[in-house]
Amino acid sequence: AVALNDAPLQLPVDTLRTMVHCLEVNASGGLSAYVETAHLRWMMQRLEGGGTFLDVGASTGATTLPIAARFGDSVRIVAYEPAPTARRLLLATLERNGIHAVTVRPVAVSDVPGEVEFRQYFPDETGETPYLPEVSTIVAPRMLDRPHETVRVPVVTLDDDALPLLGRRPIVCKIDVEGFETLVLRGATRLLSNPAVHLSIDIHYD
Repeated sequence: AVALNDAPLQLPVDTLRTMVHCLEVNASGGLSAYVETAHLRWMMQRLEGGGTFLDVGASTGATTLPIAARFGDSVRIVAYEPAPTARRLLLATLERNGIHAVTVRPVAVSDVPGEVEFRQYFPDETGETPYLPEVSTIVAPRMLDRPHETVRVPVVTLDDDALPLLGRRPIVCKIDVEGFETLVLRGATRLLSNPAVHLSIDIHYD
């Protein structure tokens, strides 16, 4: 087991490979991985009494998994991840750890529904950029020139997809979609009109 952001979990080897730069040996001699932990703790504080967590750009689950392990059924979790490989690893981890309180949506999130080209990066065999699969993204003018494949993925908006699922307040929404965060927000105007929404948004140069 690896303590992923302090949650003891059985993780697939391929997930660990994307986190090797975050691994350390803990006091008990086991492995701990700390991934964007400050943001995670901020979100957990707002979910202490229960609520809904929307993980937009869930990847292999560095945020979803600790929240699910800590809060169980008291927090409704919806994880959005269009990258087939990252989503497969997330689903495998949920199954391996007996976590059932997570809805995984195989879609991208933007400002209009439809379909879009999505670039999925392959793991870096050199180990220099182990996180590479986690920066898979909707195709954009400026992108990393690394080995990849392009797939077509469905696109939803949070207003259309998440609003019907919400019933528990507060709502905590993490958005980390490699530069497309503004488009996600544009497709969530009705959701954002709710004063119970808390946002943790990744900021990119573009």
